[in-house]
Amino acid sequence: MKSWNRIAILLLAALVALPAAFGAPKEYNLTILSTNDTHGQPLPFAFSGAVIPGGTVWNSPVAGGLAARKTYVDKVRAENPNLLVLDGGDVNTGHILSNLFQAKPDFLGMNLVGYNAMAAGNHEFDISQAVMQERRKDAAFPILSANIYVKATGKRLLEPYAVVKLPNKQKVAIVGLTTLETPTAVMPANVADLEFRAPAAELQGLMKELRKKADLVVVLSHMGLPEDEKLAQAVTGIDLIIGGHSHTYMEAVEMVNGVPIFQAFTGGAFVGRVDLKVVKGKVAEAKGQAVPINLAVELKEGMTAAGTVKEIKGKKYDFKAGYLEPDPAVEAMLKPFVDQLAKEMDAVIAQSAGEFLHSVNGLNNYPRRDDIPLANMLCDAMREATSAKIGKQVDIFMQNGGGIRAPIAAGPVTKKTIYTVLPFDNTIMTAQITGAQILEVLEKKALPVAVLNYGDKFSGPDGSFLQVSGMSYTLDLAAKTVSDVLVGGQPLDPAKTYLMATQNFMMTGGDGYTLFAKLANPYSTSVFQRDMVIEWIAKKGTVDPAAYDDNRINLLNTGR
Repeated sequence: MKSWNRIAILLLAALVALPAAFGAPKEYNLTILSTNDTHGQPLPFAFSGAVIPGGTVWNSPVAGGLAARKTYVDKVRAENPNLLVLDGGDVNTGHILSNLFQAKPDFLGMNLVGYNAMAAGNHEFDISQAVMQERRKDAAFPILSANIYVKATGKRLLEPYAVVKLPNKQKVAIVGLTTLETPTAVMPANVADLEFRAPAAELQGLMKELRKKADLVVVLSHMGLPEDEKLAQAVTGIDLIIGGHSHTYMEAVEMVNGVPIFQAFTGGAFVGRVDLKVVKGKVAEAKGQAVPINLAVELKEGMTAAGTVKEIKGKKYDFKAGYLEPDPAVEAMLKPFVDQLAKEMDAVIAQSAGEFLHSVNGLNNYPRRDDIPLANMLCDAMREATSAKIGKQVDIFMQNGGGIRAPIAAGPVTKKTIYTVLPFDNTIMTAQITGAQILEVLEKKALPVAVLNYGDKFSGPDGSFLQVSGMSYTLDLAAKTVSDVLVGGQPLDPAKTYLMATQNFMMTGGDGYTLFAKLANPYSTSVFQRDMVIEWIAKKGTVDPAAYDDNRINLLNTGR
């Protein structure tokens, strides 16, 4: 009997010594679907004339959206149950539906899609931490960041990583990392109690722990492609990096130091798909593609369709990658939000005599590149509305170009229009600024940003590009000089004190405008900038882009 016990014990020990997943596959395929920088786009949206590098000029009226994304994810899950659905951060801030409900529809929709995890992006801090915690409760998946700490406790604000067990019993660790640019890219007050530590060091410190708990390590990095490349060089043991923040369109994975890196543009217009072949616990092959989500090309006379043809509002569109029918459960979940929004936001407040463009000559995000009638009109509106509000003449208004997010179409202008153009919950503030300080802002901030935006390594315009009202100036990007600075049509007086207005994001040092936080006599109107614009534009009745095409920012030697 004792000998049988001994044999049983030896057999049990032998079984325990086998890999945790008995009969674990020596080779298997893992699919990772990802989004990043969706920026509050739970609904389908118009993707008009946007040029994707190396790709097609799309003009779909029903691009993206959570419902179509759900349909695509379900299709892939049926093909390969060993599937992860991830997001690289910046779910917040964009479409009015998301902004009005502080991204609640987005997170509820992501639950239905079946996300496993997301990284905390900088725009997750556009809302207060209290609201962010509400969204964490709404989410059926973890919001991750390994490098954000609470100053008072020295503990991480969020979970650093999550371990997901695949149907084939293999375990994947997913680690979140957040850009160090966050403190200057969001409302400073929202992150004043937080410390953003070096991502590479935090990740390296976790690797031993992760390797004990999981077979593969996937990094969700909201830091931008250049930082992802550095991360792959600096940290050993990474199997895949899914990125965000730089809105990079990638047609294939980029291999850096043996680590595949991928991200999928912005807005949810594409879903990134990475297929990994895993052999004996190591990634042997990685293939990536950006899968268009209901992107199309308008079919004009003489064109031959390459995919599914659908007629929408009297026009025919060729959905080259096929049309994804929106998932009814997601649409049903979104409907109460849509209905409530319609009641509040569809009221017409004014008319636009023409289109206030947001893209010019094939270049997107033009308010980040030069002055444009859209930005000029908005800055004038906020300067004049602030003057009326405080009963004093505001000399200048300053606005970061990145805060202007959408065009204004010709015809009726609604509240929804302005909420989409100015999606951030920023209020208007005033302060006193000297002529010398204005010149310092132009020389130390506006000029370097313009040079960066038009430099040889131009990869995407900086959102801190300075738009203005009540003043004009010339920047020579080759000579790197500032000249012809006028305020109210008069030469800038370095010794004079001017009354400036801007939004509280910039006034408190956001987007790198640290000088503004030191200005004399700051005052908050407590009025949202978009509400000021709504009131101003409603009083005007009609606005015309031609009236604001005045070249108040004169850029020389841009090379374009």
